[in-house]
Amino acid sequence: MTSPMLRIDMKKTTSIDLEAQFLQLVRDKYSKEVSEEVQEPIRELDQLRQDLASTNNAPSSSTLADLYRRYISHLSLLEARFSSSDTKNMSFSWSDIFKKKNTARSTLHYEKACMLFNLGVSQSQIGANENISTADGIKRAAHFFQVAAGTFAFLDEYLQSHPQESTVLDLGQNTLQLFQNILLAQAQECFYEKALRDAMKYVVVAKLAAQIESYYLHALSIMNNALKGIVDKKWVTHTELKCQYYGAAKEFQQSFEALSKKIYGEQVGRLRKAENLLNLNKKNAKSHSNEFGTFFNNFHSIVLKELTQAQQLNEGVYHATVPTAEQLPAIDGKAIVKPIPPPEFKLTQDPYSLIVPFPVLQSSSIYDEKKAALVRQQTEIIHDRTQLAKSQLESMNLPRLLIEYEEKRLPRVESSLQEKVQRFQESGGVTGIRELFNALQSVGKQNWQIIEEGVSTLNEEELQDNQSRGRFGPAWDRAPSEPLTASLRQEGKKHRSTLEQAKKSDLLLSDKLKKIESNSDILNPLASVPPSNLAEFIEQNVQEGGSATTMMIYDSSLLKSLIKHLDDLLGERKQKELELK
Repeated sequence: MTSPMLRIDMKKTTSIDLEAQFLQLVRDKYSKEVSEEVQEPIRELDQLRQDLASTNNAPSSSTLADLYRRYISHLSLLEARFSSSDTKNMSFSWSDIFKKKNTARSTLHYEKACMLFNLGVSQSQIGANENISTADGIKRAAHFFQVAAGTFAFLDEYLQSHPQESTVLDLGQNTLQLFQNILLAQAQECFYEKALRDAMKYVVVAKLAAQIESYYLHALSIMNNALKGIVDKKWVTHTELKCQYYGAAKEFQQSFEALSKKIYGEQVGRLRKAENLLNLNKKNAKSHSNEFGTFFNNFHSIVLKELTQAQQLNEGVYHATVPTAEQLPAIDGKAIVKPIPPPEFKLTQDPYSLIVPFPVLQSSSIYDEKKAALVRQQTEIIHDRTQLAKSQLESMNLPRLLIEYEEKRLPRVESSLQEKVQRFQESGGVTGIRELFNALQSVGKQNWQIIEEGVSTLNEEELQDNQSRGRFGPAWDRAPSEPLTASLRQEGKKHRSTLEQAKKSDLLLSDKLKKIESNSDILNPLASVPPSNLAEFIEQNVQEGGSATTMMIYDSSLLKSLIKHLDDLLGERKQKELELK
């Protein structure tokens, strides 16, 4: 006779007009046009919920489990798009399986958690309905029990990200841990039955039984402590009996292993221990249920028969010392089952693609703020450096002096040229232009540093997101980093290209400055002329032609080229400023 299995009850809910509420929410938050585009998937969502609400008491089947999976897939897409405040006017009412008390909440997280709970229950009931008297039935039952355990494990992890929803009694971590242990025990029981039928080695069967006992002991500990007085007494009794049954079963199987090795004392000791365990709740087994009583007592009879024969042989023939229960070596369990996680909850296509996910809206807002701050910073730098360039030109009275010279209207030495020559002499000449150029290069380096830091920050954020996604799996429900930062990376590439062009322009300017510096002796005669002799010096060189060196003072082509290049750079800066905005 096969082992009776526990059945978990489903949570029950009431029907609501989900279609009308969601469409109104989309109209209010987005637009009427968007609500019309998503009307069909919202209608399917509503119909799925109505179907599931009406099947609260229906027998579980693969079709029912598929309905739960599809509805949860819809919710997974929607919970990424609507925050708790968006759905504050909705009400999802569910009863807990212990107190039968209804709890209504407005979040999609609560609705999804309750649906995941029922999905796990549905899968466990499919397993319990299988005929484990056949080989195929055993495999299917074990599979569905493990899938159910995996669903409850997934729900437990999901609620760790939404702890406010786990305050409901049957969604608490203790309850979910209880169900996982019971379901894994029942899955292992299926393999235990198969091992018996396949006449596997006694030591292997004993280890399988020891692991079943371990699962039930964990479950019993939760019932007697964290959930004391909450779980149905029939569940507690059932679990106690299973602990004693499989505790006895492991000793019973190990006794045959001892017999095969001719360790007769250990054989008798283990059979005595098995019989004592079965005697602990013999009355409870009979009163628990007819099915369980028959199952329990049949095994007890077999153990008694083997014990009587073993004792007679040992007392009459072998005279081996029989160890006490405490002296017997412990039997370690061997788990061959594990929670099977559910496949990813997703639809073939996203019918809500027109609705921007809530995390994306948040990220977009943060991006806009950071972009505005970066633009302000760059704009301030551009203004400061542009003003510096203009101030330098004004200090040299350029380009007015150049225009006057080309028109052969030299400024009066007393008021203009003499003042500029004096400034030129005091400032060190070409040094002023070199300082301006160095300032421009410093700005370029700062810009490069800002771009590199931004790209590094994006790379670090994406790495952390990928690591969290690999660690937490589906529980990490925020939108992937890569699509959210794509526009930022594009901006970074564009600014990097701009800086590359500026770098090339700076190289050209640097070459021209080097030419000036290599011919600085051209300005030496002027730099050494006393202010009182400046007019005479200019008059003499203009009228008489002067030397080739002094005449180059009035060669305006290089100065015009530099001023034009500076104007071009200032124009490029202005254009880049407009592009940044």
